[in-house]
Amino acid sequence: MKVTNLSSGSKGNSTFVASENTKILVDCGIGIKLLTKNLSEIGENVENIDAILITHEHSDHIGGLAILVKHNPGLHIFVNELVWKEIIKKHSELLAHQFVHFVEYEKQFSVGDFAVYAMENFHDSVSCASYIVSCGGGAVGICTDLGIITDHQVDMLSRCKVVYLECNHDKNMLASCGYPSVLKKRIAGNHGHLSNDQCAEAALKMVQAQTKVVVLSHISENSNLPEVAYSRVAGEFELANIKNVLILLSYQNRVGKTITIN
Repeated sequence: MKVTNLSSGSKGNSTFVASENTKILVDCGIGIKLLTKNLSEIGENVENIDAILITHEHSDHIGGLAILVKHNPGLHIFVNELVWKEIIKKHSELLAHQFVHFVEYEKQFSVGDFAVYAMENFHDSVSCASYIVSCGGGAVGICTDLGIITDHQVDMLSRCKVVYLECNHDKNMLASCGYPSVLKKRIAGNHGHLSNDQCAEAALKMVQAQTKVVVLSHISENSNLPEVAYSRVAGEFELANIKNVLILLSYQNRVGKTITIN
């Protein structure tokens, strides 16, 4: 299987995962033009996407969904039922879509070649999922938009060779940035977003198990920097004498590295 982040951040999120026979997205928070452009960079196109896994209803994760369905009317949508009810309140045109499948947490389901496992996040949405996508002997975890990460989530993600993990903000940069105080409180709260410190601590536990690649994701453009996020996580690994583990970055404005998972 191969996985590529197409966009990551507060302006839009989407990740592409492919096996030999199945192609899926996790979220579509970017417009159809950017989605088409970014897919073309990896030799893919919108019409060949079989399914999409939706994490939650915030616009940076589903903003492009309705237009995507117009371009790909056979698309299968996998989503928590509460999240779907929120989505169709704002996008009533999706009510008629025939291929909607409701996701239950802590249960595995199939999407073509993939086995998918969903876990519930602590986030200020009606509900929010992290996903583990497996095929053959490989697995990728996609875990962003959470204020805290539980021991159970860490344990499950530790079994993945690759994990896309939220590394949203630096605590000092958040405190000093221009956000209103209410937004700062939301981001730093238990239903907001993971800080660099929280990410580093969780990632260390994962790489001490089976994880070999950690992709730092949903990095804020206003209260973080890629080099700051990378340095914090790399420093945590160095203190623990962790070697032979790869740290990568996902980006808001460009396609990330394609990772092959065997």
